[in-house]
Amino acid sequence: MSTALRSILDLLIILVLTTVSAVVVATDVSITAIRILFGLPLVLFLPGYALVSAFFPEAPEAETSNRWHNAATYRQSIDTVERALLAVLFSIGVVPLVAFAINFTPYDIARIPVLVGVVWWVYTFTAVGIARRLLVPADRRFYVDFGRPVALIVGSFDQQPYSLRSSRAFEPRNGTELLLNVLVVVGVLALAVSVAFAAVSAPSEDSFTEFYLLTENDDDELVAEGFQTTFDGGEPVPVIAAIGNHEGETMEYTGVIMLQDPSNGDDQSGDELDRFRTTVSSDSTETVERDVTPSMAGDDLQLTVLLYTDDPPEEPTVENAYRSVHLRITVEG
Repeated sequence: MSTALRSILDLLIILVLTTVSAVVVATDVSITAIRILFGLPLVLFLPGYALVSAFFPEAPEAETSNRWHNAATYRQSIDTVERALLAVLFSIGVVPLVAFAINFTPYDIARIPVLVGVVWWVYTFTAVGIARRLLVPADRRFYVDFGRPVALIVGSFDQQPYSLRSSRAFEPRNGTELLLNVLVVVGVLALAVSVAFAAVSAPSEDSFTEFYLLTENDDDELVAEGFQTTFDGGEPVPVIAAIGNHEGETMEYTGVIMLQDPSNGDDQSGDELDRFRTTVSSDSTETVERDVTPSMAGDDLQLTVLLYTDDPPEEPTVENAYRSVHLRITVEG
């Protein structure tokens, strides 16, 4: 194995594990043990390891008899065990911070957006870590000796650094140790901020109304896919609208069904085909079924249903509606 490949092998494994774990989490594998097996590293280890690798591309200085007892020759990086510990520490803070950042985007704090954010974090810092290691001279690059994992762990605990055994707590003996202390403090603060944010952020209680179209499948079940989109001229077009009331009180809704022709450059105006009114109790969903007859023919018409919580204006449009849905249809003839 070449020196370059050996020095970045652990980071390549991180990329593979991240990809596999993301696929498992995204596809929602039904076997709980598999979800836990791949989900935990993605939350508790991989993001932090990528970050640590980006900060510390070099290996500790070669072990000598004076390495642990002479501050002048004290190592300029961190060893495998310390990387692992920092990886866990930083990962615990990174994932909540990613979720916190998503809170300021148009996306909800849900599984897929957070997963995408975490994967982006790992890919980005792993790429930085690979680049930084390859820029370091070959004899100074950090690498994981996969042939001696137990010896590495045992040796790291047996041969504790001089600063850990005889110096005062948190007293940095060189620039690298100072940076390490700073990173640990930042990690702890990030963790504290994340925990505090999770503690004080209650689930959103904003009121809202769900509004979507449904159609019947071959089993006469209402589904949100497989819509019929081609109709003969004069043939009734079925419209099934579902209204879910999460406003915290009983609501009275008015719907306006319109047929529009976007090809004329105006997707707001159109022909009104029908109106309906329905009352929906709080935290319940009602469906409204109507048959409408198209007022025009065309290959790319837009059947639009507008929803209002009060009386519609004289000219109902998508702009002034409370909710709106549409379906592209073709009316022949």
